[in-house]
Amino acid sequence: MGKNKKKRARQERLAHQFQDSLIALASALSAGFSVENAVEEARKEMISVYGEEGMIVQELGMIVRKIRMNSTVEQAFAELAGRSGLADIRQLADVFSIAKRSGGDLVQILTRTAETLRRKVQMKEEIRTLMAGKRLEQKVMCAMPAAMLFYIRVSSPGFTDPLYEGVFGRSVMSGCLMVYGLAVFWGERIIRRTLEVGM
Repeated sequence: MGKNKKKRARQERLAHQFQDSLIALASALSAGFSVENAVEEARKEMISVYGEEGMIVQELGMIVRKIRMNSTVEQAFAELAGRSGLADIRQLADVFSIAKRSGGDLVQILTRTAETLRRKVQMKEEIRTLMAGKRLEQKVMCAMPAAMLFYIRVSSPGFTDPLYEGVFGRSVMSGCLMVYGLAVFWGERIIRRTLEVGM
């Protein structure tokens, strides 16, 4: 569970930095650099933003080295997509491949791709904010039955004793406890799945 959370956090960080690198890449292409040199220029710009140890700086450096070893840009980005598990990078590799074959305007395509990614990231942030509120509501709702029962037992000792006496009372309360436990479990599961989809 903790490992998956770290992986998602790393992917989010890389996705955010990748979005910035796309804008830098589009700027370099519009300045007249070739695709291969534009990647190097984008890396230099990302160094000024994230430093030498930045995730995207390291990845772009690897792409530059692969290009120098006669690997194509789309292959290098496809390998990055495979390592990172990010669909956005895979789409960029496909965009490069299609644009090169069809002779499309790479600057315009990259600018549009960067804008699409920006909107996607913004939507994810909105989902995350909304789900944070829902998670708080869910925790309050889960705590309410136990808090009410505790209050009644403290303020009116003996009031709830008949609920726990006899086979019938114990069976009913055990059933209620199981339903309560299932409700808490499914509430957590639904919120976790929704957050994973939002990632």
